[in-house]
Amino acid sequence: MEYEDRLNKLKLPSLHYRRTRGDMIELYKHTHSIYHIDAKYIKLDQSQTTRGHSFKLAKERVNNRVRQRFLSIKATNACNQLLGDVNTPSLNVFKAILDKGWSRWKYSQQPVNAFFQYDSATLDKSLSANRLEA
Repeated sequence: MEYEDRLNKLKLPSLHYRRTRGDMIELYKHTHSIYHIDAKYIKLDQSQTTRGHSFKLAKERVNNRVRQRFLSIKATNACNQLLGDVNTPSLNVFKAILDKGWSRWKYSQQPVNAFFQYDSATLDKSLSANRLEA
């Protein structure tokens, strides 16, 4: 039995999925001031764009392999490619939207670079359901 099939049967998300989801949750906490620390390394993009969400991160250039693994560097692309609908009032709603939008990749062993395009029908349903709960 393939690894992805075993994950699906046990209803366990893949390591790639868990890591990327965790990174997105940590960035949400930093950008929405849930953590009361001064995170100088996480900088919001100051450019005025009309697409996406208001919590886009500034992308830094790094030449060091160790620095490439910092949260502010490795998760910048993923965070910036999230849809504008991720501006949610609470962390739990944000988690629910991520889980619904990324549900088809939950058991995938592929690198998470492909996770950023949501299934719009699934996302619309989850957004309306979560807004009714809030």
